[in-house]
Amino acid sequence: MDFESKEIDLELRRNEKEKFRCLKLEENKNKDFIVSDDLLYTSDFRFEFFSDLGDSGELLIATNRNDSNDKYIIKHQYYDCACNEYMYSKIGNKMGISIALVKLFVVDDDNDMFVSDFICGVKYFDNAKHVNSSYVIQNKDRIINWEDYFRMLGLSVLLNDGDSFEVLECDNKIYRIDTSSSFLISDYLIHLLAYDYISNGIDIRDFSTKKILEVALGDSDYRFKNWVFSYNNFIEKYGREYLDYYLEPFYLLDNIKDSDIYEWIGVLTYIYPNVVGETYNIYFSNLKKDVRKYLVEFKDKK
Repeated sequence: MDFESKEIDLELRRNEKEKFRCLKLEENKNKDFIVSDDLLYTSDFRFEFFSDLGDSGELLIATNRNDSNDKYIIKHQYYDCACNEYMYSKIGNKMGISIALVKLFVVDDDNDMFVSDFICGVKYFDNAKHVNSSYVIQNKDRIINWEDYFRMLGLSVLLNDGDSFEVLECDNKIYRIDTSSSFLISDYLIHLLAYDYISNGIDIRDFSTKKILEVALGDSDYRFKNWVFSYNNFIEKYGREYLDYYLEPFYLLDNIKDSDIYEWIGVLTYIYPNVVGETYNIYFSNLKKDVRKYLVEFKDKK
């Protein structure tokens, strides 16, 4: 994206921020106030520019005003980053896989640094370094959770992760980071939810809502083909020594209860339009069905 296009996009999103605020004001008026450890407030943090080189747009770093060791990398420009990062982190950690903790930020002051109100903070690790599979395998005796590397690979395939596979090591432990391009919801479809008008006989918000829910169903045939393809690639690259770790997330998905999903959605839709929460509800319901079928077929073939 060139400089001029980037400025136009930023201005568009600033205007949309006000439209989304009106939508959420209406949607939240009958909701109880949410108290959750997953919600942080911008007034409790100092924010500084961090980077604008990645696919997540401009990044900030947030430092807790009362604890300088409490830091987060802030994503706020693209609408799918916060919801996808948050849900990915909740799912992975519920499975016992070390995904970097993700918090959602509520704007409760007049800070104007944020392009949108869809803000997540990914836990910042001091003195961390990127690692790959060769490094992890060579350092299994030192890395506490080295098995998680292969669980992370399986989870990445399971949750339709389109990001580059980034893993950090910090204090002899590894963590997965940067999971914005996961699941099936997109920045573009969320963006259309800001608009409440008719164009060429089409209600834009209604169109976007229906499309989001349609996409949330997923494509079972594509999933099966991708899972088989990825499984074969894993065998080709790593053999069978780490295969059980790779497959673990598929078996653990059924341990994620509906009540877990509802709880996370409740936090998410304090900030996001309600339909975004419903998207994940539909997505996980269909994903579980496909995984059960896949595992049955996998056992038969095995």
